[in-house]
Amino acid sequence: MLKNILFKNTPILGIDFFFTLFLRIYILYFSWYLIAYTNNKAHLATSLGIAFSLQIIGYSITPYIKMNIKFFLKFVITVVLTLIILTAFLKNFLLLNIISFCVINFIYALFAAKSNMLVALIHKDNLNPMLELKSALSSINIILGPVLSGILIDRWGGGAALCSMILLSALTLFYVFFLPNHINMEKSESKKAPLKRLFQIKTEFYLGFLAIIFNLVLQPMITLMLPIFVLTSLKLSTFYVGLLEASIGAGILLTSFVILKKLKKSIGAHNSILLGIFLLIISIFILSLNQQIFIICSALFLFGVGIALFNINTTQLRIAATPSQYRGDIESAIMTVCTAGIPFGHFIFGKLNTIYDIKITIIFSGFIILISSIIIFFVPYFSKICKLNEKDLEGIYAKFYPKAFE
Repeated sequence: MLKNILFKNTPILGIDFFFTLFLRIYILYFSWYLIAYTNNKAHLATSLGIAFSLQIIGYSITPYIKMNIKFFLKFVITVVLTLIILTAFLKNFLLLNIISFCVINFIYALFAAKSNMLVALIHKDNLNPMLELKSALSSINIILGPVLSGILIDRWGGGAALCSMILLSALTLFYVFFLPNHINMEKSESKKAPLKRLFQIKTEFYLGFLAIIFNLVLQPMITLMLPIFVLTSLKLSTFYVGLLEASIGAGILLTSFVILKKLKKSIGAHNSILLGIFLLIISIFILSLNQQIFIICSALFLFGVGIALFNINTTQLRIAATPSQYRGDIESAIMTVCTAGIPFGHFIFGKLNTIYDIKITIIFSGFIILISSIIIFFVPYFSKICKLNEKDLEGIYAKFYPKAFE
């Protein structure tokens, strides 16, 4: 079944894979660039905060962009390719680098929200295998992106990383031309705003609130605190930044293919999610208390396992429980909500990094995850939904929250 899904959706998966790999390389390159050229952690935190703020705007306006998906992707990827070529030729122009990074993050949000077409293009019977495949490809990007970026920068400098990004954006554009001209997505039967609908689905509202807090901590940890920790505290090269980020990806990848299925069969979706949160907390505290690369890599591997157990399980439940014609709206709304905390996280932890040692900042982030995770025990219907089989789960939110789908 997985091979058939892969073959049928090669252009779509190719676009998603290459553009996400492009962004993974770009984030590490940009972090290295600002630290190397300005030696100012506050500049990095502010730039990342602005970039992720633009991502929120991108996610929130996507439902109102009604143009043909193929034309839309051609346009935005062409803009990205143009910006990265300009950056490569004018890489010493600091302001251009910052503007390009922020604009490309905005475009990526538009792109990521539109990738909901992956759900619309497959039969509902293949939903879980497709989500697992997409998560696996994403985790491969988390492994490949930082490692490639670290090796290229470490051996040949930032120019080599920029050349790889030009190639990847060109490959993304190439795959866009193989998309069907008319991608038919199910239309929502209501004109209700996606965010308003999401707020009426109390299960997703609570999970979304928890995701805001998690992303407020976890995203800055990967894109801000980890590079600072390696480059300034451990005094290691960008290769090790890539290696540590790859450890996260390895955890996600192994969970997507092996661990997730076995855990769901043995302990169920609900306990798998709780285990994922526990692993996140433990891994953060291990990271803060060690300086040995092997132990740090192991902790970040567990970190990746925890992320995957939480994200894949909750995503599968959400999409299955949402009536099919509303899935695009709900996914767009949840992406907006989930990313809402990321800019604030970069501003907050960027400021903390200028006041306290990076290890103290990491410990503080662990306590935030620990305290906020209590919310999971108060999510309405969550335990009940987790116990349903696939047939009973299909569209169950319409039964629990009928007003949300009027």
